[in-house]
Formats: sequence, C-alpha cells, structure tokens
Amino acid sequence: MIELPADVSELRLAESRLRESEALSRALFDRTTNPIFVIDEAGLMADFNAAAERLMKTDRRRLLGRPVQECFRPPAATPEADLVLALRKHRTPVEVDCRAGEHVTILELSVTP
Repeated sequence: MIELPADVSELRLAESRLRESEALSRALFDRTTNPIFVIDEAGLMADFNAAAERLMKTDRRRLLGRPVQECFRPPAATPEADLVLALRKHRTPVEVDCRAGEHVTILELSVTP
C-alpha cells in the first residue's frame, strides 16, 4: 500500500517553482548574446545557444553530439592534447581556437560544476 500525504499543495508549489526556474534559465541561455557551449562528460557537444550557433556558422544538427575537439583546439602551447582533460584539470578558463568555417576565433572555455 502506498501512502500519499493528504495535503500535496506544497509539493505542487515546489514543482511549479521548479518549472518556472527552468524556463527562466532556458530563456537566459537562449537569449544571451554571449556564445555558450555545453559539453557533456564524454566530451561531446550536448547543447549550445543561438549566439554560439552564429559564431560557428552552422546549424545545431551538424554540431550536437560531435566531439569537442572537432570544434575547438587548444593553442600549441597547451601541454594537454585532450581539451576536455585540460578543462577538468585546470578548472580555470582555457584559451582555445574556435574552428568556425574559414576563420578562427579565440575563445575562453571553462568548466562549471
């Protein structure tokens, strides 16, 4: 037998606030003018915003799920060959070259928990 609390109003209120918070976070992510890239633990492109899409001069379908090394490369002076390992190790911004079509743009990437 499963028991449910008689008053679920607190639970419903918490769920509503969570949905509102997630919607606000997504709106900020989508509308900021700064490029934001989300890279998963495996080093694959998990998400990015419209500003990042404009910077990369390509559409989402071409980048989602691709290895980060196909989009960014650390400068030659960076000792780590693996960009994802470099980001995890330093926990500070790492300067990278962004491969966007015919031109290269220098970006700073950092890891957030």
